[in-house]
Amino acid sequence: MGTSKAVIFIAMTLLLASITCEGRQIDYGALDRNRIPCNRRTNNMKNCHTGRPANPYVRGCEKINRCRSGKDIS
Repeated sequence: MGTSKAVIFIAMTLLLASITCEGRQIDYGALDRNRIPCNRRTNNMKNCHTGRPANPYVRGCEKINRCRSGKDIS
């Protein structure tokens, strides 16, 4: 009876070790599956964002350029 318990224990330990070692990494393909694909062959183009961004990056104004207030720097 003691030998069968030891065999079952070793088998369960090996099974659990194989399950934990088989974990996969998350890659970009898995992260991309949550997005609705853009299909240009159909008339549904609402998911296709081909234009420029809504709010393009605009660099701020420096004091030396005097573009905020227009007054001389003293």
